[in-house]
Amino acid sequence: MGARVSSPSHPSKQLSGHTPHKVLILDLGDVIFNWKAPTDGKLSPRTLSRAMSTLPWHDFERGQISETECFQRIGEILAVSPSDIAETIQQAKMSLQCDDRLVSTLKELKCDSGGALKIYAMSNIAKPHYDIIRSKDWEWSLFDQVFTSAGVGMRKPDLQFYKYVLEAIGLEHCPQNVVFVDDKRENVVSALSLGMHAIRFEDSEKTIERMFNILGDPVKRGEEYLQRNAKNMHSTTNTGIAIKENFAQELITLKTYPLLWNFFQEQPVLTTSTYPNDFDTTSLALTVLGCPDSVAEAVMDKMANNVSSDGIIQVYDDPQRLRVDAMVCVQILTLFYLRGRDDEVRKTYDWVYQILLHRAYLDGTLYYCSPDYFLYALNRLITYTRQAGKPIPSDLFPLFQERCKERIGAPGDALAIAVRLIACHCAGIPVSEVRRDLCTLKTLQCQDGGWPFCGMYRIPSAKTVMGNRGVSTAVAVKAIKLFAD
Repeated sequence: MGARVSSPSHPSKQLSGHTPHKVLILDLGDVIFNWKAPTDGKLSPRTLSRAMSTLPWHDFERGQISETECFQRIGEILAVSPSDIAETIQQAKMSLQCDDRLVSTLKELKCDSGGALKIYAMSNIAKPHYDIIRSKDWEWSLFDQVFTSAGVGMRKPDLQFYKYVLEAIGLEHCPQNVVFVDDKRENVVSALSLGMHAIRFEDSEKTIERMFNILGDPVKRGEEYLQRNAKNMHSTTNTGIAIKENFAQELITLKTYPLLWNFFQEQPVLTTSTYPNDFDTTSLALTVLGCPDSVAEAVMDKMANNVSSDGIIQVYDDPQRLRVDAMVCVQILTLFYLRGRDDEVRKTYDWVYQILLHRAYLDGTLYYCSPDYFLYALNRLITYTRQAGKPIPSDLFPLFQERCKERIGAPGDALAIAVRLIACHCAGIPVSEVRRDLCTLKTLQCQDGGWPFCGMYRIPSAKTVMGNRGVSTAVAVKAIKLFAD
């Protein structure tokens, strides 16, 4: 049987009310404890690695032969001296160190769970070597139980070892509640084949991030990130330049109603020194904030009179800056349809419909990087008009629904996947069909609870893209909550 250790008591905190994962099973060597093969030993690191892959070594780890017999048989196989093997392994033992960062995180997870999270060790290790690490001044109380190959006579990746452990901890019928962590690919495959969740250990930071993503509540962590960084989530370019702009900010905190909005809050960056007001930011602000009718009507008058030669409303309130963008057009359409002035934007609607019909958005638009942003904008048009009881052309929704289904599972960053999920929810697509995208989105959550920088809109003249972690996080949280309800 594995060596039992006492379970510590912790404050009554909840790690995550949503997760079914109740157990962590971790390897000891090269996960909790690290060691290095000596470069100046009697055996080279490569030869030592070969020695530890032989059948005698495996038998030694199972407790079936003694250390002396093990080294003797390995010496015969590799044509090396048993004493050289013993000396090299002794040198390797001297380099043994604990991964303090990982251990600290494990303590935090267990404490925050109020004792609900159980942590076990499962290791291929011979008894003499296990005795050495047990003699180290280390908090073994972290583990609820330790299972060693020498103690049970089995080793990973043999399935019987995993089944033994699952039965011992009472989870033989629900392996899906287990998260298994090991550095060996073959050991991870065995765990996965039995229905466990598994993380292949590469380094502490990646492993910690993945553990939080599996064990933690993504919505709670995302909302806490937004609260910690409220009013300080400025956009940046992919080259790290910070830009204070209105589009991505929490416009709801603003109390005045300017007639037109500018993308930039301050001096323009990476573009001309004077930057005109744009109808994209303006449409979004007036739709989200609401405003006096007189302001909205005045803005819409300017928009309706600022069209291209094709009759499509342009991006900027500037006759010298002639630009059209399909996603911007959808933002404008939302404002006009909500205000009952849709007859004035028929040509703009027709063009947007053709963009959707012929999939002209698949490489993004002039200013927006991902095709999913276009579908997200259409989701806003459909959702807002539906909530307001305002009619839109009947041919739009069926085509929108079809295009959303086409995007499921497509490559994309966290923000693209999040807006895609929101669009799919609007299209009435059930969670069973988007589960892959939903799982991918959750795995992309960062260790601090937020989602990463994602290039959202382009600055064509500077050949760069701009994004905002606050936007990525807020949209990801919304997408996950929509499919959780």
